[in-house]
Amino acid sequence: MTLDRQPLFEHSGIPGVTVGSSATVSSPSQRAAVTNRSVSSQQNRVVLRVAEERCHLCRRCLAQRVCKARALMRIDDDEAPVIDVHRCQGCRVCALECPYDAIADA
Repeated sequence: MTLDRQPLFEHSGIPGVTVGSSATVSSPSQRAAVTNRSVSSQQNRVVLRVAEERCHLCRRCLAQRVCKARALMRIDDDEAPVIDVHRCQGCRVCALECPYDAIADA
C-alpha cells in the first residue's frame, strides 16, 4: 500500500518564499518584493474616524455592534466612541450602519 503525500505548505508566488514555513529570502530582489508588498498594504489602509459633532451618543451604538474587529470603543457614555486603528480592518461596515453618518474616512 502506498500513500500519496501532499506538500504541507503552499507557495506564495514569490520564489523561495513558502506560506506556513519560516521563509528565507535569499536574493535582494526577493527581499525587495516581500518588502514592497508589505509597504503597499500599509499605504492602502483605510483609516476611519468618528466625527464627534455628528455623533448622537446612542445608548446602543449600531456601528459598534456590527464591528467584527471590535475596533469601535466607547470609554465614557457621554463621549463619542473612538476607532482603534490597529484593530480596524477598513471594511467600512460601521460607517454604513451609523444612521447619522458620524463615521467617515480620516
